[in-house]
Amino acid sequence: MHSAVPIYKSRKTARFIVMSIAAFAIAVLPSCELDLFNGGIAPDEGSLRVSIDRPQQSLRYTLLPNTDMDPDEYVIRGSGPADESFEESTSGESVEIHGLRAGEWDIEVSALNGEGAEIGFGMERTTVESEEMTGVTVVVQALAGTGALSLSVTWPDEEVLEPRLEAALVTTDGEQSEIDFDLVEDGQAEYVNDEIEAGYYTFSVQLFDGEHEVAGAVEAVRIVRDGLTEGSFVFDDLNVPSGDVDIIIIPDLDEPLEVTIEGGESSMAYGESMTVSATVANGDDADIGYSWYLNGSLVGSESSLTLGEELAAGSYRLDVVANTTDGTRSGSATHSFSVE
Repeated sequence: MHSAVPIYKSRKTARFIVMSIAAFAIAVLPSCELDLFNGGIAPDEGSLRVSIDRPQQSLRYTLLPNTDMDPDEYVIRGSGPADESFEESTSGESVEIHGLRAGEWDIEVSALNGEGAEIGFGMERTTVESEEMTGVTVVVQALAGTGALSLSVTWPDEEVLEPRLEAALVTTDGEQSEIDFDLVEDGQAEYVNDEIEAGYYTFSVQLFDGEHEVAGAVEAVRIVRDGLTEGSFVFDDLNVPSGDVDIIIIPDLDEPLEVTIEGGESSMAYGESMTVSATVANGDDADIGYSWYLNGSLVGSESSLTLGEELAAGSYRLDVVANTTDGTRSGSATHSFSVE
């Protein structure tokens, strides 16, 4: 956490008003708007108001870290002319600080979760005008750094004679890194990496028996600094169709999308077809693109998908990854079914 700054003492006692305190939950850290306004101030003093906008978050089918990323408190620090400074904190939506000496001020905002750990930081410089209103916006962003990722894949050992996993992490700018799983025992493999850059990724994994792909899955993944993100994939029902691994390019992400697959049946007769569609509950009218995967292989890129007549009897996992076309948000959902 960034070091604290001594409390500012001016000719007027700094007043701190917390307004509109409300419970909230967010997927990413909010922006803070700071406005200067008059309030019975001296000719060479100004006032500072900090407003915090906190949208709600919705999460579904995304591998998330164990770190609580919901801000519980914001610590606001300022350093200004003549080495004067202040420090205040709030869990609400607005604070006011009066009696600041006119001149340039550096404003820092740290976001803390319920355990008191710093999860975001932002800073900006502004000029406090004497007896005038001035404003500045401070964007609080997730902390840069590295976090840990722990993944496991299991399958029926007696059904796979020559097990082989192909897996990858794809960054939001399309950079792909192959993942090497370690076989820890028959029918189980693990991957652990303590040094992954914070951010969003797409994780894909396919299980092969020799040269034949028998199962696969895709998930959106988030990594945060000093956090641990865990995921477990259990492939109980195996097939022997072949397929290719596709590189998935996911643009820059923000709040995870809440994705739902509708119209899916748990089973269907051989030769019949099934149409499914993906819906996003918190898309906020954004343009959204879709990628469908059947046992890890790309099979569609529209909001709906029809499967059926060409599928052999067996068990299938259908995944969909949705992302906004402006590259700020992503999410995924899954549906399992069988063809009999």
